Amino acid sequence: MPGTGRVVADDVAHQASKTILNIINSELPDAFKKLNTAGNDLIDPQHWDGNLANEFRGNVWPKVQADLTKMQASLQDLQRAVDKILANISQAGGN
Repeated sequence: MPGTGRVVADDVAHQASKTILNIINSELPDAFKKLNTAGNDLIDPQHWDGNLANEFRGNVWPKVQADLTKMQASLQDLQRAVDKILANISQAGGN
């Protein structure tokens, strides 16, 4: 709770941080790679073509690719923030 003066970072918090780190570093990269591969397959007119496929290729997929890149960066920022907060709390004597 903000402003309470309480400082806590227990085992649950440390485990949750490790879980986030594991997901970001181990599970999500493969998922993002699979999404990119599938999307890139769909933008190839040899595999998928037509008016709506052209719409996907020209408008939808480029935005999704940019969003995926931003999402990966945001998740890495999240992990750094969680790590920093836990380290600061631990240094302040919260356990």
